[in-house]
Amino acid sequence: MIGSFYEDGWAVDRDMEQAADHYRRAAEGGDFRGQFNHGRMLAANGDEQGARFWLDRMQETATPAFLAKAENWIRKNLQNGRVAAAV
Repeated sequence: MIGSFYEDGWAVDRDMEQAADHYRRAAEGGDFRGQFNHGRMLAANGDEQGARFWLDRMQETATPAFLAKAENWIRKNLQNGRVAAAV
């Protein structure tokens, strides 16, 4: 959640480095939302392998409702089998 505050500028100045750091820490801690957002940020920065790793991990523990939303994002952001670099 803290990453979202930094990414969107809620109650703090928008800071994508802080957002990415919080998402990474959440992902490494096993949070499926953090794994998705960390993967999404890696994709935006061109790290396809890292993005795929975390997007795959996210699917192991995500709730069905979150998984449906995440799969929609993944479908929209795959181009020719590659993660698009757009968030």
